[in-house]
Amino acid sequence: MKKAYAVAIALVAGIGIGGIGVQTLHAQAKPPAYTVGEIDVKDEAGFTKDYLPQVQALIKEMGGKYVAAGKAKGYAGEPPKSRIAIIQWASMDQAEKYLTSERLQEARKVGQKYASFRNYAIEGVNQ
Repeated sequence: MKKAYAVAIALVAGIGIGGIGVQTLHAQAKPPAYTVGEIDVKDEAGFTKDYLPQVQALIKEMGGKYVAAGKAKGYAGEPPKSRIAIIQWASMDQAEKYLTSERLQEARKVGQKYASFRNYAIEGVNQ
C-alpha cells in the first residue's frame, strides 16, 4: 500500500513540476513582431518589375512571412488610401534587422522612383 502512495505522490509531483516548467518556458518565449508597410504606388509597372521582386526575396531570405497585402477596406473611419503589407517576423529584433538592413535601403532607392513608403513595426502577443 505504501508503494502505491509513493507512486501517486511522485506522479502528482512530476505533473506539477512539468506544468511549472511549461509555464516558465512559455513566459520566456519572445512574441512575434509585425512590420506594416503603407505603399502609395505611382508607377505600377515599374514597381512590380523593378522593386517588388527584390523586396519579396529579401523578406523571404530574412525569415519574414506575408500575412496580408493589398488595399484595406474601411469599417470605421477612412481606410488608408495606399496599399498595405503586413509581414510577420519571429521577433522584434528580426523585424528591426530587416527594416534597417542595407539591402532594404538599397532596394528603396529603386522603389522610391515608383512609390512612396511608410513603415513601422509592432510587437505581437503570445497566444
